[in-house]
Amino acid sequence: MIVFDASTLILLAKVDLLEDVAKVYEILITPIVEQESTLPDTSDAKLISRLIGKDRINVRDVEEGSLDIK
Repeated sequence: MIVFDASTLILLAKVDLLEDVAKVYEILITPIVEQESTLPDTSDAKLISRLIGKDRINVRDVEEGSLDIK
């Protein structure tokens, strides 16, 4: 599982790579990152919201030092 920040998530969506990455890796974002990356009404925000809705992007709090993330 890989933790993404908002910048990485948005940039991958803008260059049409986010869906491909989500097929290969399990993506995890925090609720704050979800808010930052889905709040504006843009095509990349809609894509991110759709992937969250399809459980291709997981949203949860992450504890520092957690062994299940990279």
